[in-house]
Amino acid sequence: SDEIIPVVLERNMGIIGYNHGFQKAGGEYFIVLDDDSHTDVDTIRRVMDIFRSHEDIGVIAFRVVDASGKRFRAWHIPDEDIFQDSFAFVGCGFAIRSALFREIGYYPENFFLYHNEIEVAVRARMKGSRVVYAPDCVVVHRTEGTPRDPSRRIYFTLKNSLILIWKYYPVSLALYLTASRIVISFSLALAHVRFLDFFRGLNDFVRQFPRRSPLSVRECRLYLDPFTRHNSLFHRVLGLLF
Repeated sequence: SDEIIPVVLERNMGIIGYNHGFQKAGGEYFIVLDDDSHTDVDTIRRVMDIFRSHEDIGVIAFRVVDASGKRFRAWHIPDEDIFQDSFAFVGCGFAIRSALFREIGYYPENFFLYHNEIEVAVRARMKGSRVVYAPDCVVVHRTEGTPRDPSRRIYFTLKNSLILIWKYYPVSLALYLTASRIVISFSLALAHVRFLDFFRGLNDFVRQFPRRSPLSVRECRLYLDPFTRHNSLFHRVLGLLF
């Protein structure tokens, strides 16, 4: 079909491979899916309705379900299935205004996997756009529930979390969250006996240390509060106790 433009890459570039497709895509809105996910029949129409009736909405997080219809839950999207503002979205299914995505610069080039959604959502809100969770927009993630490779989770989550921390947080908060993230990730590495992945994550964070664009403490609360809590050892322990 003339409407399908294949984009062939010479190597696996991770999430940056999407950027090559975004640059070639036309249209006012993008619906982004993984290769193992698909929308239900009404989602495209609902996306169009939301964007056309809410000019302040820039990103729509979809409700993600597995092949059996069970909902996938994540710390960065709401638990309650009502239309509401959301911190971020799940990358296997969401919609975004193409002009906003282009202004943001699409996905961050040094992430490869994990937390690219956090960066996009934070930057969208910093541009004045809302990120919303729309449970009537549904994506089926066909492999959800398959065990993930713990080495990827340890390495990329540690490296990319630290990159976000040192890009956006003032030094005092960055130091605390760095210490917390290291303890959290080391505990995960200990549980899976994956110490090499842990130390590679630290090393590659230092090698890819971000250009800082620190926010104020107030702005961190406004744009990054769920991320702060997720990477704070104090809040993790508090969550276990209560």
